[in-house]
Amino acid sequence: CDDIVLMVDELVANAVLHGYGPIGLRLTIDSAVGGALVRCEVSDASTIVPRPCDPAADAESGRGLLLVTALADELGVRPGGFGKVVWFTRKLAARPAAAPLP
Repeated sequence: CDDIVLMVDELVANAVLHGYGPIGLRLTIDSAVGGALVRCEVSDASTIVPRPCDPAADAESGRGLLLVTALADELGVRPGGFGKVVWFTRKLAARPAAAPLP
């Protein structure tokens, strides 16, 4: 869950810093056999497609998309109703079955 929170935070921060207009967030969880799939979509009114950059070693910003790329199972951008939607998916492992009570 910590990775999911970090990725959502990075995409929302990018929308606030680099996008404009209303910002939307949609999180969905699809249960499946053996785990679940989390999908996050962050929308804003900008049509500029975000691109990972290569920040200087001592830079205090510029690593958000690199982190999301490394942690997500899938990452993409698609046109939205009024701008763009940046999205990622991440599979969650299934919880182990609870041990039966004695």
